[in-house]
Amino acid sequence: RSLCDWSSDVCSSDLPCITVILSSAHYIAGKYMVDRQHTDVVANLALQIFDKIRKLHGLGKRQRLLLQLGVILHSCGSYISEVQRRECSYQIIMSTEIIGISHKERSMVANMVRYNSLSFPAYEQFQSEFSTEEYLTIIKLNAILTIANVLDSSNRHKIPNVSISLKDDTLQITADTMADIKLEKGLFHSRADIFEEVFGIRPELRQKRSGR
Repeated sequence: RSLCDWSSDVCSSDLPCITVILSSAHYIAGKYMVDRQHTDVVANLALQIFDKIRKLHGLGKRQRLLLQLGVILHSCGSYISEVQRRECSYQIIMSTEIIGISHKERSMVANMVRYNSLSFPAYEQFQSEFSTEEYLTIIKLNAILTIANVLDSSNRHKIPNVSISLKDDTLQITADTMADIKLEKGLFHSRADIFEEVFGIRPELRQKRSGR
């Protein structure tokens, strides 16, 4: 289905529905040969984390949508350069219109992706473009994307589902899988500091082997 075919799928208010916005992002991702199964797995994980810690981040439905867009487009730069994939992803997003979101929101998504797995720069670098609140929103979404993405680091979809619980000052993420997830555990541990710095809780990855 071409992007033009989505033109009739609009809300009664004449504003694009979430379905149209996400379809636009998937269309762009498809042009750059993004692994749809990988982004679907990461999106599922990221949204579970977002919903579980809603009281901690205080973000709403629109920011949840921006997180989804970031997940869909986070690896599109690999089509151009695997080594510079984050920077290339940023450039692709900034140079491509996404139906239903503003330029400011697109820039927020692009910067969320640009610093995926890296320490986020200080506010001074962004103060001419974003308010303090917008900057903090990007940091929060970036931290969630980074943690969710490492759960499918190998792109082999070894952890399609998790159970998540908040206990004291930890976010316990339990992966029910028989697969070897040493790589994911190692990368998860290395990203946990960033998540804890942003949200004030420590994420922990545990494995359960139920065989289901």
